[in-house]
Amino acid sequence: MNRNRLTALFGHYRAVRYAAYATLAIVLFAILGFFVLPPIVKSVMIDQASKALHRTVAVERVHINPFAMTLDVDGLSIKERDSDTIFLAFDQLHVNLDAASLFKGGVVIGELRLDGPRAHVVRLQAGQYNFSDLLETPQEPPPKSDAKPPLFSVSNIRITGGALTFDDRPMRETHEIGELNVALPFISNMAFAVDTFVEPSFSAIVNGAPVHAQGKSKPFSESHESELALDLSDLKLKQYLPYVPAKLPVKVESGALDVGVTVRFHQEKTGTASIHLSGKTALRNIDVRDRQGAALVSFKRLELALGALDLPARKAQVDRILLDAPEFNVNIDQKGRLNLAALSETEAPDAGTKTQASGGAPTKAQAEAPFDWSLGEFSLTGGVLRVLDQSRKMPFKGMVDIPEMRVRKLTGRSVEPAEIAVRLLINKRGELGVNGSVNPVQGAADLDVAIKSLELLPFQPYFAEKLNVAVTRGQLTADGALRLRKAADSPLGVVGQFSGQATLGDFQAVDKLNSADFLRWKSFYFGKVDVNLQPMSVSVGEIALSDFFARVIVSREGKLNLLQLVRQDESAPAAPHADPVALSGEGKATAQLASKASDGKPATPIRIGRITLQGGDVRFTDNFVKPNYTANLRKISGRISGLSSEPGTTAKLELRGRYDDVAPLTIDAQINPLSAKPYLDLQAEIKGVEMTPFSSYSGKYAGYAIEKGKLSLFVKYKIANDQLEAENRVFIDQLTFGDAIESPDATKLPVRLAVSLLKNRSGEIDLNLPISGSLNDPQFSVGGVVIKVIVNLVVKAVTSPFALLGSMFGGEELSAIEFDAGRDVITSTAEKRLENLAKALIDRPGLKLEITPVVDPARELEALKRVDLERKVKAAKREELTRSGVASGAVDGIRIRAEEYPALLERAYRAEKFPKPRNVVGLIKTLPVEEMEKLMLAYANIGDEALRDLGEARARQVRDWLAAHEVPLERIFTLPGKSTETGESASGEKKAAAGQVVFSLK
Repeated sequence: MNRNRLTALFGHYRAVRYAAYATLAIVLFAILGFFVLPPIVKSVMIDQASKALHRTVAVERVHINPFAMTLDVDGLSIKERDSDTIFLAFDQLHVNLDAASLFKGGVVIGELRLDGPRAHVVRLQAGQYNFSDLLETPQEPPPKSDAKPPLFSVSNIRITGGALTFDDRPMRETHEIGELNVALPFISNMAFAVDTFVEPSFSAIVNGAPVHAQGKSKPFSESHESELALDLSDLKLKQYLPYVPAKLPVKVESGALDVGVTVRFHQEKTGTASIHLSGKTALRNIDVRDRQGAALVSFKRLELALGALDLPARKAQVDRILLDAPEFNVNIDQKGRLNLAALSETEAPDAGTKTQASGGAPTKAQAEAPFDWSLGEFSLTGGVLRVLDQSRKMPFKGMVDIPEMRVRKLTGRSVEPAEIAVRLLINKRGELGVNGSVNPVQGAADLDVAIKSLELLPFQPYFAEKLNVAVTRGQLTADGALRLRKAADSPLGVVGQFSGQATLGDFQAVDKLNSADFLRWKSFYFGKVDVNLQPMSVSVGEIALSDFFARVIVSREGKLNLLQLVRQDESAPAAPHADPVALSGEGKATAQLASKASDGKPATPIRIGRITLQGGDVRFTDNFVKPNYTANLRKISGRISGLSSEPGTTAKLELRGRYDDVAPLTIDAQINPLSAKPYLDLQAEIKGVEMTPFSSYSGKYAGYAIEKGKLSLFVKYKIANDQLEAENRVFIDQLTFGDAIESPDATKLPVRLAVSLLKNRSGEIDLNLPISGSLNDPQFSVGGVVIKVIVNLVVKAVTSPFALLGSMFGGEELSAIEFDAGRDVITSTAEKRLENLAKALIDRPGLKLEITPVVDPARELEALKRVDLERKVKAAKREELTRSGVASGAVDGIRIRAEEYPALLERAYRAEKFPKPRNVVGLIKTLPVEEMEKLMLAYANIGDEALRDLGEARARQVRDWLAAHEVPLERIFTLPGKSTETGESASGEKKAAAGQVVFSLK
């Protein structure tokens, strides 16, 4: 018992002793942990850290709880080198070592917390910071080892209340990161935890912008899986742009970035990896300017909603892109440089700045695989495009408002077309709308295009430099369907068709050279328009021009504005002189409306169903003549139907109008000006044009004003097989010249005589001027031929008036009539001419006839002697008849038979008083007929007076004959006679007869 007690007592003593040892150990452990180790750790931390960092290190307190296995370090601070400024500090570091470390074979930390960490980083110069000396300390690389990394497990990792100040002195920028919090619930590389997700979180306020990040990952598993959700709001971009490696060519005045994306990474054991990026990113209040501060691009918001992005797999799915209130400012300077081109330019980075390529080159399979992309919707609202083009003499300034632009279902796959809808307001008035579908992969587009009230005036700088016409107003309205398809074999790269209609309305243009209205119309309509690109063809169902006006002007310098529409280079030859005579030869009758290829075929097939003209006026002013001439062609209306470039087709032309609201104009024709081989069958007529307004021209070129007169024209033109046949009938009624006008350009020809020759008894001039020629002759022009015919006609009228009258009345020359030598009797041939001359004089009451007798002394004297001999013979017979009691009448009317002639001749011979041959007894000797005639002719008393009397007798005969045939005597004048050499007329032409009466007209 005692023994047992003793044993129990010793057992109790051992227990007490062990308890005492344990208590002592605990006490010593507590003393060591609570009181001994903290100051030692604090001292070592301060001394060693200060020595290693070459900076003053301070620690307020170190607390160790040996029982809880925790370590707390409070108030650690590290000052700047040689400065009292705090470089690095934190409020408290708390570490809780888990007892599981004793049997897990690695370090297990139950909690790791850092409260209030603070850092102050200073960038002194490029590549130099306030901690750069710490990085310069040489460190030997750790020895290579094949040992596996130590096992660890850390839970409840937290950083709270952190702050970072970054003082970038070269950039003069200070960046503040506050309220930095990091949480990592768990991370471990131990076997039991490799398949457990590590889920870190991060939040901070970066320069006032809140940043949140949440993720999860399996960093130590054989198949890596990670996910990161980043949420960033209102990050001011301007503060970070100085750190872009390349120097930007523009200035970003403002802008903020919002990011809400999730990145997922997965890599299998085989090495196949995928990266998925999804979420939403937005740029807000962006304002980009050029280096001079001029606005380039700005917008309120650009939002990108990314469904999935997998770059290794070459796939991208964008759910939505929204662009709100963008403003684009396009400026083209005087040298043609575009300001927006600066957005694509970069400059080399500063020296010493190192850049690193992100990622390696794509594999061959990646390079060959097509990128699979899609865009669910692109939406632009409230946009503005401003354009200032200073590259032209007249700067262009325009603005395009973009109320709405939407693109849906856009994809890189060729199966589905995208939907597109665009509405634009051009310069606040014109509107452009585009709706339809596009397929960028197939290169196809099916679009409905509508243009409403598009003002032409703002676009004038793009054609003003090339034209002498200024557009003062005009609106374009059009709508139609546009179909395009990509085609490699097409010269344009595409094939397609446009079908629709267009109207150019309320148009007005000014002639800049003459400062006058040039063109205007109310409506110029093109209906049922079909344009094919390949093969190229144009078809227009209807063209209608209504309420139009055109101004044709000849300037003071004699230049026609129609020939000066396109401005020529100073080195180019000047436009031709607009003198009406000169201009008439300028326009070829072969005016081809269709362009032709080198083989003579139309380059582009053209078909126009109908062209309608209504309510047109054309005003012509000639400032070249003094006084100026003005004419008006009004109420023009008509139509052209069936116009086509197809060979063998003709169009019908009907045109009506009025000249100065008085004279009607009609044109009817069959034409095909679009064909390679032109065809024309035209009839035109204008009646009763008052000629007094033409006094300017008649005064300049004829030297007389026009008192009165009316003009009518009837023309027929036919062109077939490049041959022209034309009739030009000119009818002028009661043309009367007035006072003479001094003009250096006036003709010296007697135009009054020409008019009198051409004017009939009713005061009418009726001319038919046929012309013909080959259109292939480069020297042939319709105007030139007409003018030549008219000029030749006038010249002929004043230089050969009787030839002109002869062509009008009988076709004979009427300038003279011939008489038998020595006689004054009008022959039957001469009488026929006088009949035609009488008709011409009666039909031309303005003409006065002058009669000039012409004799040939050499032939006429001998003929007069012969006539005198005949009269003496006839006188002998008259005496015989008188003695027989027979009335004989005038001598010239007596007829002598051949058998009685010798006896009568001998009686006349014996009655002569000149000496005669006698026989031996003194009686007059009987002689043969020939001898008697010779003696009588030799002794005939015929001289110049007889010649003069003969001429006067002939003139009286002609005068009396014409008077007897209704030609008024007051219009007939006889002039003194003339003598000519043998065998010549008064005009020098050879004549068969010796005597003439020559006519002249006044």
